[in-house]
Amino acid sequence: MPEIKMPQLGESVVEGTITKWLKSEGDRVEEDELLVEISTDKVDSEVPSTASGVLQKILVPEGETVEVGQPIAIVGEAAEAGGDGAAAAGGEAEQPKAEEREAEEQPKAEEEQAGEEAEQPKAEEQEAEAQEEQAQETAERAQEEDREPAAARAEAEAEARDRARAGREATARERGDTSKRGII
Repeated sequence: MPEIKMPQLGESVVEGTITKWLKSEGDRVEEDELLVEISTDKVDSEVPSTASGVLQKILVPEGETVEVGQPIAIVGEAAEAGGDGAAAAGGEAEQPKAEEREAEEQPKAEEEQAGEEAEQPKAEEQEAEAQEEQAQETAERAQEEDREPAAARAEAEAEARDRARAGREATARERGDTSKRGII
């Protein structure tokens, strides 16, 4: 019977904690189907099964920490559960139960998937709307910021022109040249 072992989830990761089993003993699992959630000091990850068959035994319960490479579960065929003829017969009796369970779970899974698919466009629409609103707010802020410096620049230029004109008029008065500036 194939053992499912604690995988190496990072170069320096040496152990992980089983946070949640996604399958129960007696459930059918396919290779690469998500089997267990594992938490390490670096990452939390959903780990797939490395073998197909029936989840015979969970070796490490939720909440326990295990080292990388340590077996955490055993996957095999229903007939492999016991190892003798009586167990094999019992395994055959369990197989219809497992098939019934799968038949019951399949419509539920399809309903959940349909619900998720219906929610996905809504979520995408909401995300798109939020992004559009954010872009609009950013554009409005940029316009306001552009207006403020432009208005401030125009005001500063007008003040500079006024100061320059006042300076030229003062210089013209000092020289006695009033004809060019309309000073009488």
